[in-house]
Amino acid sequence: MQVTGGRFEDKVVIVTGAAGDIGRETTRRFAAEGATVAAVDSDADRVRALAAGLREDGLQVIALGADVSREEDVERYVEMTCSEFGGVDILFNNAGVEGEAGDISECDLADFDRVMGVNVRGVLLGMKYVVPVMRARGGGAIVNTAS
Repeated sequence: MQVTGGRFEDKVVIVTGAAGDIGRETTRRFAAEGATVAAVDSDADRVRALAAGLREDGLQVIALGADVSREEDVERYVEMTCSEFGGVDILFNNAGVEGEAGDISECDLADFDRVMGVNVRGVLLGMKYVVPVMRARGGGAIVNTAS
């Protein structure tokens, strides 16, 4: 199912949290609309399976395993996307995790730090490394999701 003439033809898109429900469907939709997609997720096996399935359908998707809370991982996924596809036009900053719900007086700070690392730091790092690349191409779009 090679797509030509879609809304996102000739666009390069990074989707973080691509192995989750929203990320998977977003990756699929961008690719079906003609985009070349770098699907990023900390679950490398699931994101590789997603990309392989979409490539079987003739869509242009690569899988990149990364922890969005780690600066070196974010820098690497942006560099790999640029190396493979020549730049980035759209970042869908979608990676997110939930913490344990419960009595605040029993809050596990390691769990809090994990949630903040992915849900806040990961968003910031994605923008930090993508914005200069987008500027060099003349612009782009960033969508940050949260719940």
